[in-house]
Amino acid sequence: MSPTDSSEQTRLTALVRGQAGFTIVEVLVAIIVLVIGILGALALINTANATTVANKARTGGVNLAREVADGSRAIQETVSYSQLSDGCPEPSSPGNPCPTSSPIVAALQAQPGLAPAASSPPGEWTIEREDITYNVTVSVCALDEPSDGFGSHATDGPFCADVAAAGTTDREPDDYRRLIVDVTWAGTRGSQETRAVALLQSDGVNGPAVTCLRPTSSPCPATTTPLVLTGTTLQFTATTSGPVQRLVWYVDGAFKGTVTPTGGTATFTWDLGTSGSAGSVFDGTYEISAAAFDVNGKSGTTGSVSVQVNRRAPVAPGGFVAGRNTMIGGNANIGGVDLDWLPVPDQDVLYYRIYRKVGTANAALLATTSGSSITSYTDRNAPANPSVWVAPCVTRLPAASDLRYYVVAVDQNGASPRQGAQTASVEVNACNTPPKNPPDGTLTLTENANGTNTLAGALPAVPTDLDVDDSVVAVRIYRWSETATPSDTSDRLEFLPVNAGATGFSFTDPAPEPEGVEQKYCFTNVDSRMQESICSNVVTG
Repeated sequence: MSPTDSSEQTRLTALVRGQAGFTIVEVLVAIIVLVIGILGALALINTANATTVANKARTGGVNLAREVADGSRAIQETVSYSQLSDGCPEPSSPGNPCPTSSPIVAALQAQPGLAPAASSPPGEWTIEREDITYNVTVSVCALDEPSDGFGSHATDGPFCADVAAAGTTDREPDDYRRLIVDVTWAGTRGSQETRAVALLQSDGVNGPAVTCLRPTSSPCPATTTPLVLTGTTLQFTATTSGPVQRLVWYVDGAFKGTVTPTGGTATFTWDLGTSGSAGSVFDGTYEISAAAFDVNGKSGTTGSVSVQVNRRAPVAPGGFVAGRNTMIGGNANIGGVDLDWLPVPDQDVLYYRIYRKVGTANAALLATTSGSSITSYTDRNAPANPSVWVAPCVTRLPAASDLRYYVVAVDQNGASPRQGAQTASVEVNACNTPPKNPPDGTLTLTENANGTNTLAGALPAVPTDLDVDDSVVAVRIYRWSETATPSDTSDRLEFLPVNAGATGFSFTDPAPEPEGVEQKYCFTNVDSRMQESICSNVVTG
């Protein structure tokens, strides 16, 4: 080999050895970063899809309830007024509704679009729309209109349980039938429900009718739902046909007052009260109705109009509690954070927003509930708590690192959502060890004749929590079909507050064995700062 060839070979060998590449460790790190990004995007998409599904289901449920209520106004062509309660409990109620075999339910099911689904279980009325199964129940009871006095209300008759006391003045006290339509469905976060109410006029018609009912400042008929943004009163004008002695008006089917018409018109004023004051009308949509009566006590067609009251931003949710729960997800001293609050009384709340503040940083939006019926949240990704908790917590010393949460309600203000007042922020890193752990006594299960399961257990004796100024305020019922002890919040069935001084609790599962699968149950103790014990014994049923 010539010196030239040897030099060329040495140069090529150096080039080959100098080619740099990625190590296996670098490749694995890149893969992990990519997977984390993809999982975050999938989680965001999944949450958005769940919210969309929940909103679609609620819209469908509200529309269905209104369809059934509106359909009730036509059923007297096939079911006489006196037969509206036939086959129903006396009086029937949302908790004790009319069976599907009753004439009123059969007549409603005959209305267009209200026929039960082919898959309806025996004795149930289910309707399927857009792949969502809705369960419909109907209750009907009689109302005694107070303007002509009260009559005899037989104890075994059809009068509503909340009707006024019986009297001797009215010879025909059965003036209206109140129809309540309840629609329920399985939502993404548990059972959801909505309700619609209709008033059905008695057979004593052929009297004057209310041909138009409107807020005095609105045209007749109103082309849009009248909106009340300010003020403490709202005046209505009713136009009547024929000689009228009195006009009676109602809000959502509840009697409000009687006025005397003049020249075929009558006015009355709804006292809304000062917004936010005790006894004032909450924001929401209300149905105002009126009926006209002649000298013989006869009445014709009633008039009605819907009014939307929206005078304020939502108040802060009440009863807000938050606390680090070291039992969530088996995360040991990291755990998660449970939050719970009471619903805002305004009826126009769309959803709630949960905010989290870490240290001195500004509070950031953590989550949004899928509707106004969701009043709890679990932060499963809370930052780790650097504080060391030693039982018992003698005092609530400041945490080593501040972690706070608060909640606000959101309603609709024109075309835009409007955020209301926030709750006080609650710090969750200060010392808070679990309450009585494990729970005292054993959980028992009784299978009832109606197919439900009743669970009963004992509460711990005083002191229920070793931490100073802390105690067991609730028990949480878990239900699951797996073989292991539950460790996920999706297995939670019920948060059951207990009264001070109570020694035990009882809870009835109204729908055990979902999809025919036998379930396991246990319960935990929960203290006033949302810390939780481990599970009790496990029962099966």
